Amino acid sequence: MSPSPGPPAERLEALFRLPLADFTAARNALATELKKAGDREAAAAVAALAKPSASAWAVNALYWNERPLFDAFLAAGARLVTAQRSGGADAFRDAQKQRKDALLGLMKKAEATLALAWHGATPALLGRISQSLESLAVRGGAPEGMALGQLVEDLEPPGFDAFAGLRFEAPPPATPKAPRTESTAVADAKARRAAIEDAREAVLSAEAEVRVRKKAMADAAATADKARATQRSAEEALSDASLKARRATETAEKAGFEARRVGTALAEAERALEAAKAAFDRKKREL
Repeated sequence: MSPSPGPPAERLEALFRLPLADFTAARNALATELKKAGDREAAAAVAALAKPSASAWAVNALYWNERPLFDAFLAAGARLVTAQRSGGADAFRDAQKQRKDALLGLMKKAEATLALAWHGATPALLGRISQSLESLAVRGGAPEGMALGQLVEDLEPPGFDAFAGLRFEAPPPATPKAPRTESTAVADAKARRAAIEDAREAVLSAEAEVRVRKKAMADAAATADKARATQRSAEEALSDASLKARRATETAEKAGFEARRVGTALAEAERALEAAKAAFDRKKREL
């Protein structure tokens, strides 16, 4: 039978679904298992897998655990690319908003995932996660040679090559503006008010995002403090138990020594008694 072309797909998926701390041991165990089974090519491929960075692992976790939101984000990215090609301004704005909303939802899930996994959701780490997600959205999926849910490193920001297939149509020639009338002035005023309202909503959304991130960081810090307190309590209990064990050992040693001393004294008393009896018997015979 010819060797398989690579590691079993379901085993790789299970490997990348694990907590980050368990990855290395599980990878080595899988490589050993495949090697013992005679599949040296697959074993070598598994052994060569790099441990994901914390940010790449978080993106993988989003793919495995938040698939509807993850797929919605990629779909919004595809619609945005289509809108860029077609030049439809309304479609572009709608797709851009949908992708922004989906990205915001994914980043909130990423913070929660990192907090549960005991990884600090630092701005730098969150920035790398967002960068990889943006890269996936522009490309429409993982780069060549990689698979969604199995990233081991951060993806580079989308560059010019990612937009090579897009065609941006030239704007239509400008038409002479009609003289401003009262109705156009009213329309302009409405447009300015709408723009101001949009900007206000953007500010409120950004403030809400900051509050969410601050709360997630505070929750993670509180959880870490509780864990440290539990660890200290356990260490104190272990220290008390060790002290009690040492004292019990000392007491047992003292009791053993006393038992040996009493045993020696008893043996001496018994010998003295035997000697006294022998002396008494001799006296009786002499009489």
